[in-house]
Amino acid sequence: MPVEERTGARASYTRKIDGRTSARIKELGAKRRRAVGRSLRHGHWRISCGVSQAAGGRFISHPPPFTFTVWPVFGEHPITDDIQAFDVHDEFYIERCEPSVEIHMVAVNQGVAHPMAWSKQEGAGRVVHIAPGHFPEVWNHPLYQRLMLHAVNWLIEER
Repeated sequence: MPVEERTGARASYTRKIDGRTSARIKELGAKRRRAVGRSLRHGHWRISCGVSQAAGGRFISHPPPFTFTVWPVFGEHPITDDIQAFDVHDEFYIERCEPSVEIHMVAVNQGVAHPMAWSKQEGAGRVVHIAPGHFPEVWNHPLYQRLMLHAVNWLIEER
């Protein structure tokens, strides 16, 4: 049985939101299933308001890749338990999030803090968005791997 059917969770690393992907995201939201959107707004395109609302935010832009520090914000949450600040060389996503999200990690560019990881409740389900992860080196970072593991565990835990 697929993981999605066993756990009610769906992980998505999406470089492009096409009609099929957008329909699937909306379908998951309609079923109020748990979903993790790792990077729903990767690149320069527009997505529908419904998908943006379900995901908790939308992509605005990104400068050329550079090295930056991802900082956990004050406050406890299972997603960032035991996660310290870490440096990555990656695309720095500038995103606008919905008021319904809880921001867990930020990074600073030109004196402005931007959300890098957030979560939210969506009906009976949960959504997590983690912005860094464009380059394989980010995925190999031990703290990034721990962050992803915590996010998946939070999504599938029983409430």
